[in-house]
Amino acid sequence: MALPVTVYRWDDVGAPQIVDGKPSEYMNVLKKCLVEGYGSKESLGWTVVDDIASPPFLSLRNNISLGGSGGVAVFSALDDVGGTNIKAFGCQDYASKDSQSRKSYYFPITRYSTGQYLNNKWLIIGTATAFYFFCYSDYIYNSGSNRANTLVPNACFIGDMKSLYPNDPAKFIAFSGAKNTINHTWTQTIIYSLSESSPLNIMLINQLDGTDASQPASLFSVCGYYYHVRGNHDGPANITALFPIYICMGNSFLNDSSPYQNNNFPYLRAILPGAFVANSPGYRGEAMPVIKELDGVSYYLLPSANSNTGCCWINLEEW
Repeated sequence: MALPVTVYRWDDVGAPQIVDGKPSEYMNVLKKCLVEGYGSKESLGWTVVDDIASPPFLSLRNNISLGGSGGVAVFSALDDVGGTNIKAFGCQDYASKDSQSRKSYYFPITRYSTGQYLNNKWLIIGTATAFYFFCYSDYIYNSGSNRANTLVPNACFIGDMKSLYPNDPAKFIAFSGAKNTINHTWTQTIIYSLSESSPLNIMLINQLDGTDASQPASLFSVCGYYYHVRGNHDGPANITALFPIYICMGNSFLNDSSPYQNNNFPYLRAILPGAFVANSPGYRGEAMPVIKELDGVSYYLLPSANSNTGCCWINLEEW
């Protein structure tokens, strides 16, 4: 069943703001969008599991009544000082703030720097079961182009994948490009992986039998494991097709898939919700955010990094 998508932005009426880049500010944004709502916007319908002020800790469960797996997004920080990075990850099983299992890689949410380089222009695109979180600096957002350069914005996916297996007991995933670190560079962001490199072995997927055993997985489409075109394509894109993005075990190469030709870790596991790769690049020279209507549906174009032109779009209406 497709779920409606809601888009939340820092410039909405009543939206929470990031001023100093404190962990509590980013967690407040997540809680407002996923659980409480703000202004005239309702929340995505997630619930709070734990919310602790000092040191900052927040865990949020997706909506089981609307088809969610009950997986939990977890955010923590050592203190609430501006510049302290958040440790973020997802888990399928949550017993307490100190006990979880079937977990993703953990990754940072960071303010990056101060002044015009502080990540404060946030965007959440999500449903009752999954969401994308982006947060850019003034420097990136006001550059007049759809690219992040070599700076470090926040970008991640947390929630249920669209499993190709009925009753999959381990649908809840999380990834950002960084793996088990809370300090990263621009080459460890999902924006870099999609527009400069390739998203290979970018996440962990757990077994289909429900046990706490995981293996790396990658993103793959009919265009292969690259999601960009070389060079700067600033003008309009000549898009005639949008292809879904699949989650495949290992490095996604079929010829390397022998370890995943089994019922515990099937090679082709799921579809990444709401994400598509286009057959044509464009709009790199257009100011953020790049939102276009493609075949009657609104899509958001992920920014490119420093070179090349990304071709990844997110559906803004339903997943």
